[in-house]
Amino acid sequence: MKNLYKIIIAVTIVLLLLALNYSQQNAFKYKPYNPETAGLYELSHPFLLKTLSLGNQQSMADYLWIKLILKIGESESMQHDGHEHHEEQNAEHQEKTIDESKDEHTHTAEECNDESCKEHHHGPKLNRTKKDTLEHQYLQKNLPKIFHNYLNTITDIDPKFAYPYHTAIVFSMFNFRDYEKTEYWMEKAIKNNPEYWEFHFYKAFYLFRIKPSPDSVIIQHLKNSVEAPKSLRIFHKNISLALLMAFNKKVNPIVKQIIFLEGLLETVEGEQLKEKIIIQINELKKFLNDGVKSKRADSKET
Repeated sequence: MKNLYKIIIAVTIVLLLLALNYSQQNAFKYKPYNPETAGLYELSHPFLLKTLSLGNQQSMADYLWIKLILKIGESESMQHDGHEHHEEQNAEHQEKTIDESKDEHTHTAEECNDESCKEHHHGPKLNRTKKDTLEHQYLQKNLPKIFHNYLNTITDIDPKFAYPYHTAIVFSMFNFRDYEKTEYWMEKAIKNNPEYWEFHFYKAFYLFRIKPSPDSVIIQHLKNSVEAPKSLRIFHKNISLALLMAFNKKVNPIVKQIIFLEGLLETVEGEQLKEKIIIQINELKKFLNDGVKSKRADSKET
């Protein structure tokens, strides 16, 4: 009898443990997703992280850098996919006319039940989960703050790690349009890594296109760029020399802008940003050519 009693208690305990485990799994499964656990949060003070690295500051900086770049890539990819999907839908709606006649190949969204039909006529279905959407929204809202926190920490841990400065300058200037932070990152980059020509080039570009400054100031930064011995990229810094010559010869300001933008095109990696720069270059070249044609026409008339 006692043995039976012990068996009943043991079985009851096992069943209770299984029930508890099952309920915990279900609770975790249906628990609302917290995007703050996506892997990016404000870091501890650089001094503490240096201590925790046990002398391997460069490895710690590399780890944080890779982590940040991967998250930026995820966020940019999701945003790009969303834009492409909307552009396909908008293009499809623009092609349709009010008096469009139906034939055997024409379907409405309601009539098109077949998956292949939907994909052909209404664009590919994006397999984006609610978790993906929440994480994307969180990153879009909080990325600038976390971005600067990460890069400040990385460059404080390893001040000679040059690539993070480059990313900080480009994103601050073109993605976030935070010019106070842009100036901060350019000054920090030039202070800690004056041997890289790109940082002086960005400073000259900023003082020409965004915060107009005297030519003499811009020329000094271009000289520093030409004289700097190192490069973050594999191409040569001929663009800085071409700009320095253009400023010294006092050439047309539009020509200066084109040379600056062509140089900038080589130093950035994001495809969307490159497309914007190419559009600006083409617009400036068109404006310049139209001006030349207009002058020729005027000279003929006289």
